[in-house]
Amino acid sequence: MNLSLVIDGIYSEICENSTTAITFVYQRIFFVATKHAGPLIMGFDQHIISDQLLSDITFHPFSFKLDKLNLLIFGIKKSNNPEWNYSRKGYKSSFIWNYQKSRALFVKKFKNKKAIVRIYQATQEVAMFKNTSPNTVWQQIGILSQYTGLELFGLTHKITCKAIKEIPSCTSLDWNNEIFEKVFQYHLKRRLSSNINWCEFFISWSKQNYIIELHQKLKEIYSKEQVIEEREWQAWKALLNHSGCTEITPYSKEQSDIAIQDALDNNLRGPNGTQRILSIVANKFTYNEIQANLKVSTDAITYTCRFAQNYGPGGHQWEKPIIRHEKMDPKKKELLEKFFQDKVVVIMSSYKTDNSTNQPVHYLKNTKQVLWNKFHETFPDSVKRTSFMDIYEEIDLCIVKI
Repeated sequence: MNLSLVIDGIYSEICENSTTAITFVYQRIFFVATKHAGPLIMGFDQHIISDQLLSDITFHPFSFKLDKLNLLIFGIKKSNNPEWNYSRKGYKSSFIWNYQKSRALFVKKFKNKKAIVRIYQATQEVAMFKNTSPNTVWQQIGILSQYTGLELFGLTHKITCKAIKEIPSCTSLDWNNEIFEKVFQYHLKRRLSSNINWCEFFISWSKQNYIIELHQKLKEIYSKEQVIEEREWQAWKALLNHSGCTEITPYSKEQSDIAIQDALDNNLRGPNGTQRILSIVANKFTYNEIQANLKVSTDAITYTCRFAQNYGPGGHQWEKPIIRHEKMDPKKKELLEKFFQDKVVVIMSSYKTDNSTNQPVHYLKNTKQVLWNKFHETFPDSVKRTSFMDIYEEIDLCIVKI
């Protein structure tokens, strides 16, 4: 974020933070070298101001002390599972502690009905543990045994409990009540366009079968031109999870193999086709298992594993930027072009022009070998003969030699 400060007609430069901007103006007004902390001058340490700034933000990361540990909570979700202290997938916390005699970052979260702990050292993941509950997964790690897993996940602290409790939720029986409006405002309203009739989505759903395919159902309330962005999609899923809906997988393992095989047979080919579909299961099974069940080559599995590592299982491939490299230093190229415009080297026609460029035709006074000798004598440390001849051929397209 860039900003500028104006006080009594004195402007600061465009600065990256408030501290730099305020210090710049203060020093120009009072001719001193004193520096001031921008957030303090702007009153961000005052609860009245900070509360007002955070009034329409549903969640912001917070931290607290657990003896010597400093726990950071940077994701909050709510469920009906008492073993996870009513948290669920989307809850995330971390702290720094020693692991195998080195400082490490412990990142804790829930996913696929598992409590997961990932341990990082110097930005590299060195270990990963998962189990059905925070307490059991922490027993596998074998450190900080004086605490329970729930405590180390940060789930027993009063601030976390209050944050989880304040997340509005309801059941499908409440879809016509005021509580459902609060759930919508908390999870989805800020991400949704005002012209989307979200109520119609739930009204039509309640009149039909209880099981729906979410993508197809949302197409009924979105126009063809509208695209559901990732954050909006996550907001929809959060609303559904907190309003009595459950994500289900209607396939057994054998049916899932058949469904993936059908998708492989009918998808559009390319990096977002076969590789993207296979990446969903690439890291969960061995080469032999995938090859035996899905009948794909080992090369396809190898490329798919790389795809999953780069873009995530089932992710979209990023568009690579087009990078163009100049073969020659622009300054040297400009020097060559000026040389071929010199009146000592060329004669410019006074009446004839080139049809492609509408520029006057230039007549070279000498052969290319003579020109090279003259250029090399004048600029001995410039380009080599091969580069000179390449530029000569490019320029020669619009030059008539005598």
